[in-house]
Amino acid sequence: MATRVRAYYRRHDDYRRYLPTHEARVKDLTGLFSTNKRYFGRSILDVACGGGVLGFIAEKEGRQYVGVDINPDAIAGARRHAERVRSRNRFVLGDARKVKVAGRFDTITLLGNALCHFNTSEFAEIVDNLRRNVKRGSHFIVDYRDVVQIFYRRGWAHRFRQTRDGRPMVSVTKRLDSVSGELVIDSLGATGKSQLEFTYGVWSPFIIEPMMFSRGWSLERRRLNEKKLVCIDIYRKG
Repeated sequence: MATRVRAYYRRHDDYRRYLPTHEARVKDLTGLFSTNKRYFGRSILDVACGGGVLGFIAEKEGRQYVGVDINPDAIAGARRHAERVRSRNRFVLGDARKVKVAGRFDTITLLGNALCHFNTSEFAEIVDNLRRNVKRGSHFIVDYRDVVQIFYRRGWAHRFRQTRDGRPMVSVTKRLDSVSGELVIDSLGATGKSQLEFTYGVWSPFIIEPMMFSRGWSLERRRLNEKKLVCIDIYRKG
């Protein structure tokens, strides 16, 4: 998985968009933190943290923070920024399905639609691996696109164009793997040739909620952005 994620953020998306120097990312997570501040306890474990933007926001509010990500580029960027601003935030390079982080946390987060990088089996492994890091009353905050609803409304773009460093990039959906619950997508470069195949997890409230419930988490709050069909779920450990 590490090789796959690193390749994705080097050749298709740009990991620099998830660093503390990216204004739009900082603005988005500042808004999310402020809106849901009551659910952020004193200690936060941020899964798939990217460049750790949430940590630098939360630290200003007196929170303790540990970020975990499998992408070495993102973790290196987070550590550089932490050193530059003399932050006490800690960043761990590792696979969230297997990494061992010491301590129990008030809040676990999986934000920025990072859930799309995981299928249901992989997400189950993450939640199970985190059992040692939670306690009764801990919160789990996750946001994701309701892809099933997007399909229903016929809003999924089969062919999506964007730019990276001024170069045209095109994502083309090849097929749906109904067994793993993933879309298989091809990344085309400027020449129109395939340069990277990656998967995009299909998620919806009716998929994630029973998975969390079966592991002792109850839904405390859900917000849906009707325009973008993005859900923010907040679960509580019973």
